[in-house]
This record gives sequence, structure tokens and C-alpha cells, in this order.
Amino acid sequence: MRPLHYYVDTSVWNFLLEEDRPEAQAITKRFFQQVATLGQMAISDIVLQEIERAMPTRREALFKLLARYTPEQFRLTDEAKELANRYVQAELIPSRYLPDALHLAIAVVQNCDVVVSWNFEHMVKLKTRLGVNGLK
Repeated sequence: MRPLHYYVDTSVWNFLLEEDRPEAQAITKRFFQQVATLGQMAISDIVLQEIERAMPTRREALFKLLARYTPEQFRLTDEAKELANRYVQAELIPSRYLPDALHLAIAVVQNCDVVVSWNFEHMVKLKTRLGVNGLK
């Protein structure tokens, strides 16, 4: 049996640094402690682009986390772009949140088993989860 692939979006990396949200930070730290025994973490170009837009101190801390945990890095492909556009057209993800649709599409195209996110607005809604699985 192959190890599980966990696509970890930017929100999760950020929560490792969220000292003003100790409960969420603690849960996130537990995930990072356990994921090595459960499988392989992955990120994408979209995660890297979002980190690049962070304030300098935060950006540096996030890149240190990536260096520490060494997730697999997936490229944004034409197939993932097309799939993300389908998610938006199907109104699973609002068009103004196209990067979130790209996160999901990259994870699907790369056959990730799990998408890990602290984005509760739309990425992990039941409607989104069912719709994304239906549009593969």
C-alpha cells in the first residue's frame, strides 16, 4: 500500500505560526508531528506564490517551515487550470477565490488522498467536497 499524499494548503502552514490562536496552532502542530508517519506532504506553486506575497518576516518563517518539512512540490499544469475553471463554473468555488480552486485541482490532478486546509469558508464545505469529487 502506498503512503497517503496530503496536499497542505497555505492556511495550514500559516497556522503553525499563529500564536494568538493557541488551539488551532496546537492541532496544526499535532498534524505536522503525525503526518510523517502517515504519508507524504505536498504543496504547489500556488502555495509558494501565496507565501511570496506575505510580509517579509512571515515569508521568511514560512520558507523555513518548508525547508524543515520538505513537502513534495507540484507544478500548476494546464489540466489543473482547466479543472479549477470547471470548479468555478460549477459554482463550487467563487470566482474571486480562484487560487483555492487551483489548490483543489492540483491535489486532484496529482492524485492526493487528502486536502488539508484551515479554509472553512468554501474549500471544505460539504457542497464543495461532493462537487469536486463529482467533477474529476
